Amino acid sequence: MSHGRGIRAILDAPLSHYELMAEIEALGPRWGPAIWAGCNSIRFDEEFLRHSNYCALRQPYMTQLNGNSRGDVVRLAQLATAIEPGALRVPIIRGKPSFKLGPLAAANGFTGHAAHDALGDVRATVQLLRIIRSQAPGAWALFSALVSKTRVIETLLGAEFAVVILHFGVAVAKPVLPICANPDYPAQWLTIDLSRDPSPLLAMDPPALATTLAVPRSPLCRIKTNGMPLVISATHPSAQRIVAANVLPDVPGHAHRLRADRGFAGRLVEAARLAQRPYPPAQHFEERLYEDGFFPAPADEHRFVAFHAAAPAEKFAIVQSMVDERARNSATRILYNEWPRELPAQKFARIDRERHARYRQCDAPWTTIDGALAEIARLQISTDSAGSAILDEYQTYLALLRASNAA
Repeated sequence: MSHGRGIRAILDAPLSHYELMAEIEALGPRWGPAIWAGCNSIRFDEEFLRHSNYCALRQPYMTQLNGNSRGDVVRLAQLATAIEPGALRVPIIRGKPSFKLGPLAAANGFTGHAAHDALGDVRATVQLLRIIRSQAPGAWALFSALVSKTRVIETLLGAEFAVVILHFGVAVAKPVLPICANPDYPAQWLTIDLSRDPSPLLAMDPPALATTLAVPRSPLCRIKTNGMPLVISATHPSAQRIVAANVLPDVPGHAHRLRADRGFAGRLVEAARLAQRPYPPAQHFEERLYEDGFFPAPADEHRFVAFHAAAPAEKFAIVQSMVDERARNSATRILYNEWPRELPAQKFARIDRERHARYRQCDAPWTTIDGALAEIARLQISTDSAGSAILDEYQTYLALLRASNAA
């Protein structure tokens, strides 16, 4: 609805999902090595791309391999406002600074942004990058370091302390001391805020530290080194300015006390394990990218290549040879969508039953047919005539789908 496209336009798209992901994966070697950047992309777009590649038997981590890295323009804009005040105009919406793409781009001179339009978002993002490059050269110079996990770690370890910039509507800069990488999640570093006396933390056992880790704005900080954290060195020209002056004289003493406690790192690692939220096992293979080891399994990589290249009649035999159950499920679903006649009848029937059951499932994390029809009824109350026509088209389609589902 927000994209202004009816269901017929979507169904008539020239590429299927499988075909589209093949074209996207092909961009990697053509464009790379590159920084793959978007607005709020690490939290949303990157996860969407990873899981789409996963379900299409493509490389989920294409933006982080072969010299590629991923960047987030919203975080870059937040960095610019912290270390180069005035370089960007940040709009105030409902009393708070807003880093949403549309308002931020408009406040900095970009006109004609079409919200929820992919190409419009790209153009607004490019314009924002150009403005940052021109008006905030210090932040721009840090961009390539922040998108590199290796260089973030070097920054954390390269001086007496590092400065992490967090955003809670406004920027908050903290001096932090890296303690160690989390052995359970190597891209996560456990650090401690040096803006306050760490002595109470040094006296805590792992359960007490775990409780402290879970509180908002905890003095214990987890930094995701592959997620473009806003980390700068204590020797950076901006560090002295953005860290509160009354904090800096105490930092060397705090750091010394932490380094002198040889057992603190072990207690903190145990605390991180205790504080880790348990996630129930995924019920559907589409959600299992991060379960059961790295994907794709090395033994399956050549089978993926063979599957994509094979004639339709040869693909099912390749599916059966795949080692990883997740890969077999993804490949079988691809056959169901793209070449259904190449699936054995019983497998096609099973997947078809599962698909129809998902349409009807109660309390599902996705939108069911009934849920979509209820939302259409709600939207019809306040939409214009063009929107109403789009909603009518969806309503007719869903009603037919429900009827066929019940048959």
